[in-house]
Amino acid sequence: MILLPDLVAKVLSTATESVDFIKKMAIYMNTGINEYWIVSRKTAPSKYFY
Repeated sequence: MILLPDLVAKVLSTATESVDFIKKMAIYMNTGINEYWIVSRKTAPSKYFY
């Protein structure tokens, strides 16, 4: 049995911004992660995906 977290939170880095928004989000959604939070120090509010 593989246990997955209900929530993944990522502090956004300018170096990995496109990876976090496109590739990682797709991976998390396809594996059954319920929530993916992206927190940016540059913008507010943070972005939450369900």
